[in-house]
Amino acid sequence: MVDTRIRKNEKCVIGLPACDYVFSSTRSCFIAYGFSTSGLERDVLKNILKERGIEPVEAGGMIEPAKFAFCTKICSKIIVAQFCIVIANHDRVAGSDVANANVNIEYGLMLGHNKYVIPFQRDDQSLPFNVAGLDTIKYNQSNFTSLATGAIEQAMLVRLTPKSTRFGDDFVGTLAHWMLARLSPLHFGCCHEPVYSPSYVGATACPLIPSNDRNALNG
Repeated sequence: MVDTRIRKNEKCVIGLPACDYVFSSTRSCFIAYGFSTSGLERDVLKNILKERGIEPVEAGGMIEPAKFAFCTKICSKIIVAQFCIVIANHDRVAGSDVANANVNIEYGLMLGHNKYVIPFQRDDQSLPFNVAGLDTIKYNQSNFTSLATGAIEQAMLVRLTPKSTRFGDDFVGTLAHWMLARLSPLHFGCCHEPVYSPSYVGATACPLIPSNDRNALNG
């Protein structure tokens, strides 16, 4: 269910006096990726997004003179985006695969802000232990475009489609959940803690609720 309320982030994650950026207030998608390892994937994603009227946003593509880069180029862009994409490919350092610290910081911000996140990683690599439990789209050069297109279209369906136009998709599950919630406080409580799995990211703990409705509600 898409939440149409206007909500602003009132608490800065690094303790600055104010934030006030409004959640999901732009038709954009923030892309986190390693500049030296995932440029080709970034270009593919940007083309897919632009073709569908979504502005692709990346920290490396902006210049904000005399401004605090973390706020203006990363955190605020994640807050105002409709959904986010992470390309969690490792850097190659001295012959070894090393997780990209900047990408993982941005990934953590997305999760902290309860954003709808689409994570990708090459199928010959492994995720760091702290995100290994999050469902991630594994890809190779031959299938990346098709996988990315499907994932982005699903994100747009959840984040941008008015609830009235997809009423039949989740009516039965939502009704069943509502009935059980009235009967069982324990069941009601299970659906108010964010659980980041099993469908891309951000699925509710309750199996009766469509997988990414939690993210749609939280921005």
